[in-house]
Amino acid sequence: MQNISRVINQLLEKKNVNISLDELMSDAIKDKDVQKFIKDNKAKLDEGAIEKSSANIYEYVTQKKAVEDELNNPLYGYEPHLIMNDGLIEVSYEPTQASLDKSKQKKLAKQLNYISLPDSLKTASLNDYNDGSEGRFEALAGCASFIRDYLNDEIGKGFFLCGDFGVGKTYLLAATANKLAEKGTPVSVVHFPTFASTIRSQVQNNTAIIEIERLQKTPILMLDDIGAETLTAWIRDDVLGVILQHRMERRLPTFFSSNFSMAELENHLTYVKGDVEPVKAKRIMERIKSLSYEVTISGSNRRNPE
Repeated sequence: MQNISRVINQLLEKKNVNISLDELMSDAIKDKDVQKFIKDNKAKLDEGAIEKSSANIYEYVTQKKAVEDELNNPLYGYEPHLIMNDGLIEVSYEPTQASLDKSKQKKLAKQLNYISLPDSLKTASLNDYNDGSEGRFEALAGCASFIRDYLNDEIGKGFFLCGDFGVGKTYLLAATANKLAEKGTPVSVVHFPTFASTIRSQVQNNTAIIEIERLQKTPILMLDDIGAETLTAWIRDDVLGVILQHRMERRLPTFFSSNFSMAELENHLTYVKGDVEPVKAKRIMERIKSLSYEVTISGSNRRNPE
């Protein structure tokens, strides 16, 4: 590695800057963070340590100014810190908070799969859901307990969240999914009506099978707005039924949200294009009941507050 003094002098000559190396070092040592570090570590500094460490001090001050320069800073994403080493001052580099946050988001994105739902739900939080409403408490407490138990390897049933339009069912599913993904658990959150509509167009090229298998096997699955889809016998029996059967057999946690109660959903599943099929509807509901507890959420419509 070239002598830092020589490199700095060469840069100054190229820029025709009329300033000496000593002046640069002097300005660097006057930096408030440098002064504080020297004061805090005065007893640990060897004799002549500041002079011997001047190049490191200059590097620290220079890199501190370049932290946010993404295009020109080869150390972008890291910030310098002064440290003591054998009586001398050295520079250590650690990730910036912005870099840590970005890395966290990338890691979260790998664990969290939102299908046909708005990106805004990726910031949904259980803390924001808790507004003190009595109609929300049971569902919130249940989801919080599920997260705690699941992270302690106690795998239980999910929840069937039902209630009127706009009371926060989807938001609670998303907030629960985000917390689980943050802790390293893969979660898929699916807007079921859109999924059902899309999957029909994928039958010819076998993509449908891949998508169904993905929902069968994901560690935690959340089906949002079930019952709002355009119902066909194929969607009910060969898509929803197949997914739920696989998950029931393997005790894979599954959550649902619906504007219907379980009893109302069974009635909805009974009627398909003029056919009345109560046995098939009951079979689907048995799987849903095996996978989840029914919880009703009440309250005002938060999407269109008056």
